[in-house]
Amino acid sequence: FGLPVPYPVMTGIRVVAALAVALIARRMLPLPQAAFTTFALSALYLLLFNPRVEGSGYVGLALIAAPLAARALLQEGQASVGALLIVICALLGVPGLTPGTLSLLGVWLKPFLALLVATIIVIPRALAPRLWRNPRPLTDQPNDTRRGVLP
Repeated sequence: FGLPVPYPVMTGIRVVAALAVALIARRMLPLPQAAFTTFALSALYLLLFNPRVEGSGYVGLALIAAPLAARALLQEGQASVGALLIVICALLGVPGLTPGTLSLLGVWLKPFLALLVATIIVIPRALAPRLWRNPRPLTDQPNDTRRGVLP
């Protein structure tokens, strides 16, 4: 509405919003998923709404997509979700390959990939805890990790 808002007030609003996200996530999700969801939403907020973000800042998107890809593939058995997230991680480097790809893709590809991760993966998991499927065990072997001990 054109009202000037002092910087300390804006910072206070951001802090309250971040704490609210963390508390809501903690009430809806187990602790590891709540912590990751809070981290992912915070990082996506910075990537999408910070006017000073640079291309190299989108490396943070890989810090969200890669663990989710590993979880989807190894624990949830969702190969398509895991493959999509791996492709997104790889596409983050495409704009920097040549000057042509930088001029063609540099402005819009990385924000688009951040929107994809946010709308398809992170926000639905934040709103519907059932999407964090119960992890299946990584192996059927006993948890004896001593060297030379065969199950």
